[in-house]
Amino acid sequence: MTSWIALFTKEFRAARMWLYFNLLVIILGASSLFFLNETQVLLYSLLVMIIFHVIYLPAWMIYSMIVEWKHKTLTHWLNLPHSGLVLITSKFVAGIAMMILSLLVCNGSLALLYSYVLGADNDMVTQAVHWFISEFWVILLGTMIMSILSGSQVICAIIIGKSVTRFRLLLVAGFLLIPSLLQLLFHDTTGYTKLVSWGMLTSAMTEWIQPMLLNQQEMAHTINVLSELTVFSLGTMLPQLVYSILLIWISGKLVDRAVQI
Repeated sequence: MTSWIALFTKEFRAARMWLYFNLLVIILGASSLFFLNETQVLLYSLLVMIIFHVIYLPAWMIYSMIVEWKHKTLTHWLNLPHSGLVLITSKFVAGIAMMILSLLVCNGSLALLYSYVLGADNDMVTQAVHWFISEFWVILLGTMIMSILSGSQVICAIIIGKSVTRFRLLLVAGFLLIPSLLQLLFHDTTGYTKLVSWGMLTSAMTEWIQPMLLNQQEMAHTINVLSELTVFSLGTMLPQLVYSILLIWISGKLVDRAVQI
Protein backbone atom coordinates (compact mmCIF):
# COMPACT_ATOMS: atom_id res chain seq x y z
CA MET A 1 0.00 0.00 0.00
CA THR A 2 2.88 2.34 0.81
CA SER A 3 4.38 1.72 -2.62
CA TRP A 4 1.05 2.45 -4.30
CA ILE A 5 0.71 5.73 -2.41
CA ALA A 6 4.25 6.72 -3.39
CA LEU A 7 3.56 5.97 -7.06
CA PHE A 8 0.22 7.77 -6.90
CA THR A 9 1.85 10.85 -5.32
CA LYS A 10 4.49 10.91 -8.07
CA GLU A 11 1.86 10.69 -10.79
CA PHE A 12 -0.41 13.24 -9.13
CA ARG A 13 2.40 15.77 -8.88
CA ALA A 14 3.16 15.22 -12.56
CA ALA A 15 -0.52 15.81 -13.39
CA ARG A 16 -0.72 19.15 -11.57
CA MET A 17 0.47 21.04 -14.64
CA TRP A 18 -2.94 20.29 -16.14
CA LEU A 19 -4.42 22.80 -13.70
CA TYR A 20 -2.94 25.53 -15.89
CA PHE A 21 -4.66 23.98 -18.89
CA ASN A 22 -7.94 24.01 -16.98
CA LEU A 23 -7.45 27.66 -16.11
CA LEU A 24 -6.83 28.47 -19.78
CA VAL A 25 -10.04 26.68 -20.81
CA ILE A 26 -12.06 28.59 -18.21
CA ILE A 27 -10.60 31.92 -19.34
CA LEU A 28 -11.32 31.15 -22.99
CA GLY A 29 -14.83 30.07 -22.06
CA ALA A 30 -15.42 33.26 -20.10
CA SER A 31 -14.24 35.39 -23.01
CA SER A 32 -16.78 33.72 -25.32
CA LEU A 33 -19.65 35.06 -23.20
CA PHE A 34 -19.32 38.40 -24.92
CA PHE A 35 -20.18 36.86 -28.31
CA LEU A 36 -23.08 34.53 -27.38
CA ASN A 37 -26.63 35.05 -26.25
CA GLU A 38 -27.99 33.50 -23.06
CA THR A 39 -29.35 30.36 -24.69
CA GLN A 40 -26.10 29.73 -26.60
CA VAL A 41 -24.04 30.26 -23.44
CA LEU A 42 -26.20 27.71 -21.64
CA LEU A 43 -26.00 25.06 -24.35
CA TYR A 44 -22.39 25.41 -25.42
CA SER A 45 -20.89 25.78 -21.94
CA LEU A 46 -22.56 22.63 -20.64
CA LEU A 47 -21.80 20.68 -23.81
CA VAL A 48 -18.14 21.71 -23.87
CA MET A 49 -17.74 20.99 -20.16
CA ILE A 50 -19.03 17.42 -20.54
CA ILE A 51 -17.08 16.63 -23.73
CA PHE A 52 -13.90 18.21 -22.33
CA HIS A 53 -14.00 15.96 -19.28
CA VAL A 54 -14.96 12.82 -21.18
CA ILE A 55 -11.67 13.15 -23.10
CA TYR A 56 -9.75 14.57 -20.10
CA LEU A 57 -8.65 11.24 -18.62
CA PRO A 58 -7.66 9.51 -21.89
CA ALA A 59 -5.74 12.65 -22.89
CA TRP A 60 -3.92 12.58 -19.56
CA MET A 61 -3.07 8.87 -19.94
CA ILE A 62 -1.68 9.43 -23.45
CA TYR A 63 0.31 12.44 -22.25
CA SER A 64 1.66 10.52 -19.26
CA MET A 65 2.81 7.57 -21.36
CA ILE A 66 4.40 9.89 -23.94
CA VAL A 67 6.35 11.57 -21.12
CA GLU A 68 7.53 8.13 -19.96
CA TRP A 69 8.69 7.29 -23.47
CA LYS A 70 10.27 10.71 -24.04
CA HIS A 71 12.30 10.59 -20.83
CA LYS A 72 13.09 6.91 -21.41
CA THR A 73 11.65 5.94 -18.03
CA LEU A 74 9.03 3.52 -19.35
CA THR A 75 11.38 0.52 -19.09
CA HIS A 76 12.22 1.48 -15.52
CA TRP A 77 8.53 2.00 -14.72
CA LEU A 78 7.56 -1.39 -16.16
CA ASN A 79 10.34 -3.16 -14.24
CA LEU A 80 9.58 -1.75 -10.82
CA PRO A 81 9.08 -4.56 -8.28
CA HIS A 82 5.30 -4.11 -8.27
CA SER A 83 2.43 -5.85 -9.99
CA GLY A 84 1.09 -4.38 -13.18
CA LEU A 85 -2.16 -3.53 -11.44
CA VAL A 86 -0.32 -1.36 -8.91
CA LEU A 87 1.52 0.49 -11.68
CA ILE A 88 -1.56 1.01 -13.85
CA THR A 89 -3.97 1.98 -11.07
CA SER A 90 -1.55 4.49 -9.49
CA LYS A 91 -1.23 6.31 -12.81
CA PHE A 92 -4.93 5.97 -13.61
CA VAL A 93 -6.24 7.09 -10.21
CA ALA A 94 -3.94 10.13 -10.28
CA GLY A 95 -5.59 11.13 -13.55
CA ILE A 96 -9.04 10.49 -12.05
CA ALA A 97 -8.20 12.70 -9.06
CA MET A 98 -7.18 15.57 -11.36
CA MET A 99 -10.25 15.05 -13.50
CA ILE A 100 -12.55 15.19 -10.46
CA LEU A 101 -10.90 18.41 -9.28
CA SER A 102 -11.35 19.85 -12.76
CA LEU A 103 -14.99 18.73 -12.87
CA LEU A 104 -15.72 20.33 -9.50
CA VAL A 105 -14.12 23.60 -10.56
CA CYS A 106 -15.86 23.71 -13.96
CA ASN A 107 -19.25 22.58 -12.64
CA GLY A 108 -18.98 25.05 -9.79
CA SER A 109 -18.08 27.82 -12.23
CA LEU A 110 -21.09 26.95 -14.39
CA ALA A 111 -23.35 26.92 -11.34
CA LEU A 112 -22.19 30.44 -10.45
CA LEU A 113 -22.48 31.55 -14.07
CA TYR A 114 -25.98 30.19 -14.49
CA SER A 115 -27.17 31.51 -11.13
CA TYR A 116 -25.74 35.02 -11.09
CA VAL A 117 -24.66 36.03 -14.60
CA LEU A 118 -27.36 34.79 -16.96
CA GLY A 119 -30.51 36.91 -16.99
CA ALA A 120 -33.65 35.64 -15.31
CA ASP A 121 -36.03 37.14 -17.88
CA ASN A 122 -35.75 34.11 -20.18
CA ASP A 123 -38.06 31.35 -18.90
CA MET A 124 -36.16 28.66 -20.79
CA VAL A 125 -32.85 29.75 -19.29
CA THR A 126 -34.42 29.87 -15.83
CA GLN A 127 -35.70 26.29 -16.19
CA ALA A 128 -32.32 25.13 -17.43
CA VAL A 129 -30.53 26.78 -14.50
CA HIS A 130 -32.85 25.10 -12.02
CA TRP A 131 -32.34 21.76 -13.78
CA PHE A 132 -28.56 22.08 -13.73
CA ILE A 133 -28.42 23.04 -10.05
CA SER A 134 -30.78 20.24 -9.01
CA GLU A 135 -28.89 17.66 -11.11
CA PHE A 136 -25.41 18.97 -10.23
CA TRP A 137 -24.11 15.80 -8.57
CA VAL A 138 -25.71 13.50 -11.12
CA ILE A 139 -24.03 15.39 -13.98
CA LEU A 140 -20.75 15.26 -12.05
CA LEU A 141 -21.03 11.51 -11.47
CA GLY A 142 -22.21 10.67 -14.98
CA THR A 143 -19.47 12.70 -16.65
CA MET A 144 -16.87 11.16 -14.36
CA ILE A 145 -17.92 7.60 -15.23
CA MET A 146 -17.90 8.37 -18.97
CA SER A 147 -14.38 9.76 -18.58
CA ILE A 148 -13.23 6.69 -16.62
CA LEU A 149 -14.60 4.44 -19.38
CA SER A 150 -12.82 6.35 -22.16
CA GLY A 151 -9.61 6.51 -20.10
CA SER A 152 -9.62 2.77 -19.39
CA GLN A 153 -10.18 2.02 -23.08
CA VAL A 154 -7.22 4.18 -24.07
CA ILE A 155 -4.78 2.82 -21.47
CA CYS A 156 -5.78 -0.75 -22.35
CA ALA A 157 -5.27 -0.03 -26.05
CA ILE A 158 -1.83 1.48 -25.32
CA ILE A 159 -0.75 -1.52 -23.24
CA ILE A 160 -2.05 -3.94 -25.90
CA GLY A 161 -0.14 -2.02 -28.55
CA LYS A 162 3.06 -2.43 -26.57
CA SER A 163 2.66 -6.02 -25.38
CA VAL A 164 0.81 -7.94 -28.12
CA THR A 165 2.62 -8.99 -31.26
CA ARG A 166 -0.17 -10.60 -33.33
CA PHE A 167 -3.35 -8.83 -34.46
CA ARG A 168 -2.27 -5.73 -32.54
CA LEU A 169 -4.19 -3.19 -34.60
CA LEU A 170 -7.36 -5.28 -34.62
CA LEU A 171 -7.28 -5.69 -30.85
CA VAL A 172 -6.59 -2.01 -30.24
CA ALA A 173 -9.39 -0.98 -32.61
CA GLY A 174 -11.70 -3.49 -30.95
CA PHE A 175 -11.19 -2.14 -27.45
CA LEU A 176 -11.63 1.42 -28.67
CA LEU A 177 -14.42 1.05 -31.22
CA ILE A 178 -16.55 -2.04 -30.61
CA PRO A 179 -18.44 -0.76 -27.52
CA SER A 180 -19.31 2.50 -29.29
CA LEU A 181 -20.29 0.70 -32.50
CA LEU A 182 -22.55 -1.70 -30.59
CA GLN A 183 -24.20 1.19 -28.79
CA LEU A 184 -24.71 3.04 -32.07
CA LEU A 185 -26.14 -0.08 -33.73
CA PHE A 186 -28.68 -0.92 -31.01
CA HIS A 187 -29.29 2.59 -29.66
CA ASP A 188 -32.80 2.98 -31.09
CA THR A 189 -34.03 -0.53 -30.36
CA THR A 190 -36.65 -1.28 -27.69
CA GLY A 191 -34.47 -3.88 -26.02
CA TYR A 192 -31.53 -1.49 -25.64
CA THR A 193 -33.81 1.21 -24.21
CA LYS A 194 -35.21 -1.17 -21.59
CA LEU A 195 -31.73 -2.44 -20.77
CA VAL A 196 -30.18 0.96 -20.06
CA SER A 197 -33.13 3.03 -18.83
CA TRP A 198 -33.65 1.39 -15.44
CA GLY A 199 -32.55 3.43 -12.44
CA MET A 200 -33.02 6.69 -14.33
CA LEU A 201 -31.28 9.55 -12.50
CA THR A 202 -32.15 12.33 -14.95
CA SER A 203 -35.17 12.68 -17.17
CA ALA A 204 -34.79 11.49 -20.76
CA MET A 205 -37.13 14.30 -21.87
CA THR A 206 -35.89 17.22 -19.79
CA GLU A 207 -38.41 20.02 -19.47
CA TRP A 208 -36.00 22.67 -20.64
CA ILE A 209 -34.24 21.09 -23.62
CA GLN A 210 -37.13 19.82 -25.71
CA PRO A 211 -38.92 23.21 -26.10
CA MET A 212 -35.68 24.63 -27.48
CA LEU A 213 -36.00 22.34 -30.48
CA LEU A 214 -38.96 24.45 -31.57
CA ASN A 215 -37.29 27.83 -31.10
CA GLN A 216 -33.63 27.14 -31.84
CA GLN A 217 -33.60 25.19 -35.09
CA GLU A 218 -30.10 26.42 -35.97
CA MET A 219 -28.80 24.69 -32.84
CA ALA A 220 -30.99 21.59 -33.06
CA HIS A 221 -28.01 19.26 -33.47
CA THR A 222 -26.25 20.70 -30.41
CA ILE A 223 -29.45 20.40 -28.39
CA ASN A 224 -29.90 16.74 -29.42
CA VAL A 225 -26.29 15.88 -28.53
CA LEU A 226 -26.61 17.63 -25.18
CA SER A 227 -29.88 15.82 -24.50
CA GLU A 228 -28.15 12.47 -25.12
CA LEU A 229 -25.15 13.35 -22.93
CA THR A 230 -27.25 14.48 -19.98
CA VAL A 231 -29.36 11.34 -19.69
CA PHE A 232 -27.81 9.36 -16.83
CA SER A 233 -29.15 6.09 -15.46
CA LEU A 234 -27.81 3.20 -13.40
CA GLY A 235 -28.48 1.03 -16.43
CA THR A 236 -25.79 2.88 -18.38
CA MET A 237 -23.36 3.90 -15.64
CA LEU A 238 -22.95 0.57 -13.82
CA PRO A 239 -22.04 -1.45 -16.98
CA GLN A 240 -19.61 1.32 -17.98
CA LEU A 241 -17.97 1.19 -14.57
CA VAL A 242 -17.74 -2.63 -14.57
CA TYR A 243 -16.28 -2.60 -18.10
CA SER A 244 -13.74 0.03 -17.05
CA ILE A 245 -12.61 -2.10 -14.08
CA LEU A 246 -12.27 -5.11 -16.41
CA LEU A 247 -10.10 -3.12 -18.84
CA ILE A 248 -7.87 -1.89 -16.02
CA TRP A 249 -7.48 -5.48 -14.77
CA ILE A 250 -6.60 -6.65 -18.30
CA SER A 251 -4.05 -3.82 -18.59
CA GLY A 252 -2.43 -4.85 -15.30
CA LYS A 253 -2.16 -8.47 -16.44
CA LEU A 254 -0.63 -7.41 -19.77
CA VAL A 255 1.95 -5.30 -17.94
CA ASP A 256 2.85 -8.31 -15.77
CA ARG A 257 3.25 -10.39 -18.92
CA ALA A 258 5.46 -7.74 -20.56
CA VAL A 259 7.66 -7.53 -17.48
CA GLN A 260 8.04 -11.30 -17.29
CA ILE A 261 9.04 -11.45 -20.95
